[in-house]
Order: sequence, then structure tokens, then C-alpha cells
Amino acid sequence: MPSDFLAVAQVHQGAAPVPAAIDLPNGFDTAVDHLLHFEDSPFVSNIVAAIFPLLDVLDEGIIPFSADAGGDFFCFDYRAADDHPSVVFWSVDWGIVPLAPNFADFLDVLHA
Repeated sequence: MPSDFLAVAQVHQGAAPVPAAIDLPNGFDTAVDHLLHFEDSPFVSNIVAAIFPLLDVLDEGIIPFSADAGGDFFCFDYRAADDHPSVVFWSVDWGIVPLAPNFADFLDVLHA
């Protein structure tokens, strides 16, 4: 995981950012509902619990780190760069939607 994400997750895991809305490139919008966390409880929001049911549908190298209210995920995309993942939105309806070249830029596009 990128160090800037880990710094945020250590302090705010399970929390929702403010602002949390994001415009998707396909003309729709969504919002970050909560960051996934690394604690044992509540297990439903645990990063491992989120990944496990998606193993058959996510491409290798796509790792969820946050969820929206609709059950879709914001993910790190390690497919092109093992050490500097981009951020994508994974949706049941649209598949992978590119969002930002890195986590810091993803945070910069969140708005009210």
C-alpha cells in the first residue's frame, strides 16, 4: 500500500473523508462512504473481507481501499506499476474507471 494512504489509514481507518464526493469520468458521480480498515471488527468493512468476495471479478493487481454507499470500491491499481499504484473506481456496472495517478491526487479531486 502507498505510504500516503497508510498514513491516512492509521489515523482514520473506517472513517469517511470530508469532502467525500467525486465526479466519475463517465458523467456519473459517487462518494467515498468509508475507508476500509485493518481491524478485526467490524469485519464487513475490513480490507480482507472486502477483497475476498471480489477475487473472482477483480483483475490481479486491483486492491480495494474504500467503498461507496452502493457497494462499489475505490481501488489501487498495481497492474502498471508495482510501487506507485494509480487509483481507480471499480463498479459492478462499469468495471474499472480510472480516477487519479496516485492517492494524493485522488484526495485532491474529492469535493463537497
